[in-house]
Amino acid sequence: MEQALLDSERRYALAMQAVNEGVYDWNVATDEIYYSPSVYNALGLKPEELRSRTDWLDRIHPDDLTAFKQAVTAHLKGKTDRLTCEYRYRHPDGTWHWARQHGLALRDQSGRAYRMAGSTGDVTLEKDLAQQKDTVFQELSAVLDTIDYGVLFMGPDLRAKIINRAFRQMWGISDEFIRVTRPTMSDLINYNRHNKLYNVPEAEFDDYVARRVKAVHSGTTSTSEMRRLDGRIIKYQLMALPDGGRMLTYFDITDIKRSEEQARKARDAAEDALTQNTRLIKELRQRTADLTESLEQQTAAAEILASISGSMTDTRPMFNAIVRNLRRLFETRFAVVQLLQDGVVHMPVADGEPGFERLTDRYPRPLDNHTVGGRAMLSKQVVQCAPVIKNPATPEATMQFARDFGFNSVIFAPMIREGKVIGAIGTARRDPIRFDDKQVALIKAFADQAVIAIENVRLFDEIQDKSRQLAEASQHKSQFLANMSHELRTPLNAILGYTELMADGAYGEPSEKMMGVLKRLEANGKHLLGLINDVLDLSKIEAGQLVLELSDYCIQDIAQTVRSTLEPLAADKKLAFKLDLSPGLPPGHGDGRRLTQVLINLVGNAIKFTDAGEVAIKAEANNGSFHVSVRDTGPGISAADQAKLFQEFQQADNAIARKKGGTGLGLAISKRIIEMHGGKIWVESQPGHGSTFVFTLPVVV
Repeated sequence: MEQALLDSERRYALAMQAVNEGVYDWNVATDEIYYSPSVYNALGLKPEELRSRTDWLDRIHPDDLTAFKQAVTAHLKGKTDRLTCEYRYRHPDGTWHWARQHGLALRDQSGRAYRMAGSTGDVTLEKDLAQQKDTVFQELSAVLDTIDYGVLFMGPDLRAKIINRAFRQMWGISDEFIRVTRPTMSDLINYNRHNKLYNVPEAEFDDYVARRVKAVHSGTTSTSEMRRLDGRIIKYQLMALPDGGRMLTYFDITDIKRSEEQARKARDAAEDALTQNTRLIKELRQRTADLTESLEQQTAAAEILASISGSMTDTRPMFNAIVRNLRRLFETRFAVVQLLQDGVVHMPVADGEPGFERLTDRYPRPLDNHTVGGRAMLSKQVVQCAPVIKNPATPEATMQFARDFGFNSVIFAPMIREGKVIGAIGTARRDPIRFDDKQVALIKAFADQAVIAIENVRLFDEIQDKSRQLAEASQHKSQFLANMSHELRTPLNAILGYTELMADGAYGEPSEKMMGVLKRLEANGKHLLGLINDVLDLSKIEAGQLVLELSDYCIQDIAQTVRSTLEPLAADKKLAFKLDLSPGLPPGHGDGRRLTQVLINLVGNAIKFTDAGEVAIKAEANNGSFHVSVRDTGPGISAADQAKLFQEFQQADNAIARKKGGTGLGLAISKRIIEMHGGKIWVESQPGHGSTFVFTLPVVV
């Protein structure tokens, strides 16, 4: 029994490791919580960084914290069957990652939750890949809009993911309906319920919808036909995709059916006049064969498109679909895909009768004109050879291949991207019969589709590479700004020092005119030093070099310091300066110097932009957090300006900002400092009614 329990625990641990998650067990009554080692591994944390539930709550993004707490509370109160929540958390490297948490509460006989257990893990990569996949699907949608038959892609949730233009026109479905509803198959069919397109009685319509929906859910590959009341005949095919989604293609085969009907009538008439109508029957049969062949080619193209959409990071599924359909449609012995890299031809995919896999042993080989594939790539044209054996025009290497593998006709089409050859696809058959114009056109179309897939993979890789380059460039920029700020600050401090000595008469009593110049020099130098300090702070934050110097501090002392520093500025503008500090504020633990910097910035802005009235600081504490606000009676801030206010180099009304001065860095730096303390900062304002800047942070960081 003990061994079985150990085996079960090992299997569960392996399962958690496979999904990059770990388990937790929370005693609701005592607020004690256990985290499995897998939690620390999944979230990149050390055990000392995650000892309690409060440690975890402090890491949750301020914008997501309320929703997370509401989700937990709702489950504990029995309003939800289980806890499922996604939110951002602060990773040890300083960036925001995504986490997914599951939980299930255990309840006593009264229904009160006394314990909750579940799992949690990092899903950042999953989120990033989903965003990249959306971009690729937008590009795929644009490609699908160029084809003339209907295509419907459904995601794993069986809701419409891509609906091309031909499908929308075929069924008269509006773009607005698709955008608003992201419809299911039931929604799409019911959209035309009253337009009299479906040849289904109203009393049977619900059953008809249920059958169609059931077929989609089953995911079994199938082909069906429907005759609409407007006389059009639609053939549609359902295909299950690797990701759990579905692809449906819709072909208007009305002309084909009409041709078949004409052929049937012709055959009936031929019983009475077989001799006279032989020519007509042959023509109709030929036409039917051509249309059937065209339909098979369109079906093959749809399969290749499905493989392209199903794998945006790997070309192999699409290459396999191409060689498989080449062999089926051309009735050949083998088909291959060749890729050209640095003048060398590789053969990553080949499909053929038993024994043909040995053909891949002859590759890689240099690009030359000794093979049909090489000539196709060098000439950038489709090249075929029939017969191959005993044909003086046959390239020598192809002649040898034909003798070794038993084929006597071969065709290759080059893959060309932006005028540059990147490979070729080819196929060969036993008989010495040339490939006709339709087959030449089809293999060229397959080559073009292969180029699309290769380009998608290249673009995906390029996006990832560019992202890495941008991250490196941002780091270099931050380091450059930090270095330059240091280089500028040293001589500037020297200038300010000598200016102060001259003003104090260290080099002789200055004249009144010189004193005015020295005061302006000192004021502008201090202003420039402030700008340099702001740039340096921002660079340190972006480079991850700004570290909080944690110690005990008194929030009352910080407020009094700010008041004594800035009250002369308020007095110059005849503004009232008020302090409203709740009695008995607890001592705080954090970086008091940086918090003073934040409060000086907020109060300095309030004084700068307020021409009449008052500026007030208010501080209180509750639930283990300080709540500090700076209120003014200035012009107020519009909602549009509030959205960008805490971004680097952004200010509110540009006309006012130019008049009052400033760089737009102070609020951005303040926001970063508050967030480094585990707090949040925001503004409450309306034009004409002043502004209130508020920040909260834990009493003990």
